[in-house]
Amino acid sequence: MMLGSFASIDHILEDFCKSKNLQYGKSMGDWLVGEEFDGRIIRWKNNENTIDYVIQIYSEIERENVKNWIFWVCASQDRGHKRFSKSMTLYSGTKVYIIGNFASLLNEGYASLLAIKENDLEFATYLSTN
Repeated sequence: MMLGSFASIDHILEDFCKSKNLQYGKSMGDWLVGEEFDGRIIRWKNNENTIDYVIQIYSEIERENVKNWIFWVCASQDRGHKRFSKSMTLYSGTKVYIIGNFASLLNEGYASLLAIKENDLEFATYLSTN
């Protein structure tokens, strides 16, 4: 089954989030360099409340109105004025056939993030001191 819109996966996201006691949000708008996008995002912290986790599924409208779908996961931690992170793109493409495997992709992303430890994170950026 093709993924035509996020409405077709919202029930899978709801079930996944309920099973993990998480919540997800919807995002849409103009992002970065004026690209249109639509997406879903799940955020939580580890048990020690030191690492932030994100699972983000979004689509960008590319040339000739073709959607590029991205399933991205990231773990990050702020240490003083520095942010450390590790991210992975688990899927990127214009032909999305992941709906049948979407729940397993969510579980793969979740497990991948939980496997990341503090020493796996790499320097990403300096944080504003203002």
